[in-house]
Amino acid sequence: MSAAVLADAQFSVARIFRPFPGFETIYQGTSPRIPIAFPGSLDPDAAQPGFDPNLIAGIPVPFGSKVMLWIPTIYQLTGEDSEGLPELSVVPYRFQVSWRLRNVRDYRERRGRSAYHFPRQSTGANSQFVVPAAQKVILYEGPQTTIPSGPVGSQFQNVQEVYTTNNAVLERMTFPSITPMAPLSPAGGGAIASYQQGVANLTGVNFNQTLAFNSIQLDAEGDEMLITVDRDSPGFTGNWNFTDESSEDFGMSLFFGNGSGSVIRDLGIYVFTGSNP
Repeated sequence: MSAAVLADAQFSVARIFRPFPGFETIYQGTSPRIPIAFPGSLDPDAAQPGFDPNLIAGIPVPFGSKVMLWIPTIYQLTGEDSEGLPELSVVPYRFQVSWRLRNVRDYRERRGRSAYHFPRQSTGANSQFVVPAAQKVILYEGPQTTIPSGPVGSQFQNVQEVYTTNNAVLERMTFPSITPMAPLSPAGGGAIASYQQGVANLTGVNFNQTLAFNSIQLDAEGDEMLITVDRDSPGFTGNWNFTDESSEDFGMSLFFGNGSGSVIRDLGIYVFTGSNP
């Protein structure tokens, strides 16, 4: 009898994705239902013959692999409490994952740098190559339904039909909760410990003492992944606004743009791909 072989988990190093540079200027004052894309830049073939000039880039992933995302919780500075400490509100952004297939033409023209699972390279509508995209959905089962059968010919069969209906609905992810407290450090006679460092800087807020990211794991359902985020929730109804620390979306600029005064290249959505047992 052969011994069981245990497979070790294998994941890539983090790839960091942010919106295109200067996204704040483009989105400022527009509806928050208009999503911001990661990475949001143009596809390498955009505007080439057979391609839409505004085709946005996707994130290459191995079809069928495990994908792990680290997505940050975003805050708004809403004022100060009675002790003069900053008060923060979690802004319930909605993150959405979508998938896209590349075709055999992409593989050939990019010399193997683009995996493909669409087997042709013929053109479709508008004389453009077919590059389809799909939204990520989640299935949930509805209530059981029972109905009697109707008449069959001249006879009535008293038989019941029992079924349930699965509904596939668009899946979006929100992160409304935060780590409430940090532990104490043995240094400094019991100072508040730090979970992390170098992540963000907001007036009076020590981001080192909280956990900035949320870890999500899913399966790759295409050759490329697209991540978008929008905002549509009670209490946060204004247009996209990145102007100052008290504005609703300044935290988006802080993490993904130039809200810190300069772009921090190591901040963004972290993407890992691989496999685990």
